[in-house]
Amino acid sequence: MTVAISALMGCKEKTTEVPAIPLEIKDDKVYLEDVSDSMHCVLLEETSVESLAGSIFSAQIDDDKLFIAHNPGGGREGDQIISVYDLDGHFLNRIGRKGRSRNEFIIVQSWCLDIDRKEVLIFDGYSHAIKRYDYDGKYISQISMPDLMNLNDIIMADGNIYGLTLLPHDVADDLLIINNDGTFNALLDKREMHSQDNLMYAPLSKKHSSDMTSLYHMRTFDNILYKVTGTTVEKCGYFDFLNPPSASRLLNLSTYDMDLLMINPSLGPQTSDYLFLSAWVDKQFTQFIYNKNTGICTRYDSHGTGWGYTPIPIGASGNILITKIIPSEAQFALERGVSESDRPMLQAIASQENDALLLYYLKDTD
Repeated sequence: MTVAISALMGCKEKTTEVPAIPLEIKDDKVYLEDVSDSMHCVLLEETSVESLAGSIFSAQIDDDKLFIAHNPGGGREGDQIISVYDLDGHFLNRIGRKGRSRNEFIIVQSWCLDIDRKEVLIFDGYSHAIKRYDYDGKYISQISMPDLMNLNDIIMADGNIYGLTLLPHDVADDLLIINNDGTFNALLDKREMHSQDNLMYAPLSKKHSSDMTSLYHMRTFDNILYKVTGTTVEKCGYFDFLNPPSASRLLNLSTYDMDLLMINPSLGPQTSDYLFLSAWVDKQFTQFIYNKNTGICTRYDSHGTGWGYTPIPIGASGNILITKIIPSEAQFALERGVSESDRPMLQAIASQENDALLLYYLKDTD
């Protein structure tokens, strides 16, 4: 079976040469409160049309400012904009505006913070350019990318802009460093895939911490965790507990998101000390926390006994994990029954139009 899969995937590396990443199980699972010092709930302001967030997709924090990518109309992710709030939830401003001018954008394909220059970088999938704005939302400049170059994700780490291409051909590069003139250097080649599976790719996390000095990456069907620092790519280890898909499953693979999730690990937020990921393991959806300092990957769940809601991870900053709670889920949790200590917070969230944000201050593992 392994030989058949390797032939189909066109593997160039032997995973047996990479040490396995240990999996530690604590009473079956560890919970977010076990790895957190505290949690803070942010209720976003709803006093004006501009402050209404609608559906929130991702978030980052810098300079005591909360940057969220959202769609006020509650529609699809491609129509999102970026707004800025303080950590008490007060609306401050929006970043740029929609339009076809050089200083505007049509589609927020991906975005990140440049905390050194105090700028917001938006990759506009319409103009194929990375547009720079200051934290007050004023346009600064742009990096024009080659024709037909699409970036599914961009990340800033230690002053470098990293990107992941989304092109429907096996010749496409995978992980790149993007230069200020729009040229780029490939760091990892895209895995060779069966021709019908031309949309299979392992994304960078859009929910990363903006102050990382290194980023972590996994390629499609690889199960190897890579640490990227500058132009140096290191193999941290092999997730031997993740189930490889069968050759027959690969041949019949569709491009639906659920199929991607079920056969391929999905990277979540990356904080200073932790990497969150999820995968289909032992016939069930399983979440993991990888400790960057110890190399141990632990099964986890969002909360322990007595909690009736599930925070959805949407971002990170330093060692802060940013999650969201949808008002309708808070109401549903109240109807199912929750602990008395959680009830006031959930009642406040349920009365909101905006999603609420829960900030988990994770324990330092250095």
